[in-house]
Amino acid sequence: MSTETALPEPALQAQRDAPVGGQAVLEGVMMRGVSTWAVAVRKPDEEIDVQSFPLVSWTKRHRALRWPVIRGVVALVESLKIGFNALNIAANAQLDED
Repeated sequence: MSTETALPEPALQAQRDAPVGGQAVLEGVMMRGVSTWAVAVRKPDEEIDVQSFPLVSWTKRHRALRWPVIRGVVALVESLKIGFNALNIAANAQLDED
């Protein structure tokens, strides 16, 4: 008899889609997935602006960047770049239209 319990289908899907993260930005949130990242920001007129961008990791483009220590540095730099871009988008959304 197997001691493994079968997970329901939504639970299996959640395990496969697990590498998702995010950060807070001015009046909104940035979420990063495997292949895209998005920013949702509340504008001063109470409208919510959502922007989505494709994401291709540098480690997928360059084989040398997959080495363990280098991979960590590259992941940090990628996260910082996306974070600053998200903060820039959020700050620009808070400016008046004038």
